[in-house]
Amino acid sequence: MMRKILKKLLCSSLIILLLLPGFTIKAEYKQEIDYANFILVNLDTGQILLQRYADEHVAVASLTKIMTVIVVLERNPDLQQKVKFTAAMFTGLKAADASIAGFKVGEEATIEDLLYGAMLPSGADATRALAFHIAGSEEAFALMMNEKASELGMKDSNYANSSGLDNPQQYSCAYDQYLLLAYAIKNPTFLKILKTSEYTTADGKHKFSDSFRQAMIKNNQDASFILGAKTGYESAAGVCLASVVDEKGDRLLFIGLGNRLNRQEARKFQNELDIYSYYIKNYDLMTLYSATDELYTFKPEYTVKKSVTISFGKDFRYYLPHDFQRDDMELIITDQKVVSYKTEKGELIARYMIYYQGEIIDRGNIYLPEALATNFILLFLQYSTKNPLFVIASLLISILVLSSILLRRLRGPRYYEDEDDDELSEQESELTEPTAEIV
Repeated sequence: MMRKILKKLLCSSLIILLLLPGFTIKAEYKQEIDYANFILVNLDTGQILLQRYADEHVAVASLTKIMTVIVVLERNPDLQQKVKFTAAMFTGLKAADASIAGFKVGEEATIEDLLYGAMLPSGADATRALAFHIAGSEEAFALMMNEKASELGMKDSNYANSSGLDNPQQYSCAYDQYLLLAYAIKNPTFLKILKTSEYTTADGKHKFSDSFRQAMIKNNQDASFILGAKTGYESAAGVCLASVVDEKGDRLLFIGLGNRLNRQEARKFQNELDIYSYYIKNYDLMTLYSATDELYTFKPEYTVKKSVTISFGKDFRYYLPHDFQRDDMELIITDQKVVSYKTEKGELIARYMIYYQGEIIDRGNIYLPEALATNFILLFLQYSTKNPLFVIASLLISILVLSSILLRRLRGPRYYEDEDDDELSEQESELTEPTAEIV
């Protein structure tokens, strides 16, 4: 049994070193995926369900606009501010064959209009206007984007422009784009934009349609289970897509980068539809341990309590196939420390690992939840067994003390009676002595 546990611990340590942050379940999805780089994550558990080269530096095309929009929302929450388009905002866009929302030089639009123009038709004219309005230039705005990337832990990303146009200094990876989108959808305004199919600007001059939903309609495909998506394409990046599913028990996020099939074929986004459909059909979010279930039980030394049971404290949920076997789960406690009356509350006393099909899916530390009262009798007995001379000395001292007390009690009354008689006789003699008469 011990050999089996050690083998599992060694294997798990190697797995942890190889994985990206988060725990990866054995992938059961067998169909070919056309993206060079991709990652599929369960948003409730942080599980990485599928991945390939998810930390490789690559171009992400218009997925860049997700960062642009979240930076604008956090730095300028007044969506009704007006922005006037200048010629500088359009420099180089035509030559780069950038997608545009349709704004013109001299036209005014609200920040809200520009945010929808950036996300739905993926307008580079909208992102340029936002960058100039917020930071004064696209270079200065890129610094803000990189600052936000650093804040989110996007260690393999660097931004040089607001739209995703090809630039050797602009790159990211599938994992970082997952971090970004998972963060962005927590912003109510961003989520509203992501879910929107069509939008008309405040002045009524422009009507935008979401490029992903338009592709689904064009190809007669059902993507109703997809909450929202952001498309991207650039010659260096290929077809890209960032998308989210938010169904009960199936909250999933997929990032696909570098699909270099025929562009028309790639924009059917069949990979995403097949992957999401597979997991929605076959997987569900399951409670493996409830908050009150036993995590660790131990017997503390020299304390009033004979044993202490620590529960999980919160439900432990994991995204698993509907037909998973409970026997495939295993909870292992490691690094147990001896707990005694000296152990302080909050001190680390053990660690735990949870395995599914031999792979680690969760791990954590176990801390002493409360101070334990000392059992002085047990403590004395334990000390006595280890120190026999102490026992003998204690017995001798006890015998001497008891003997002294007993002797004092036996002799005490007569001693005090004689003393009182002497005091009385002295007082009587003083009263009977003749006093000198004063003349």
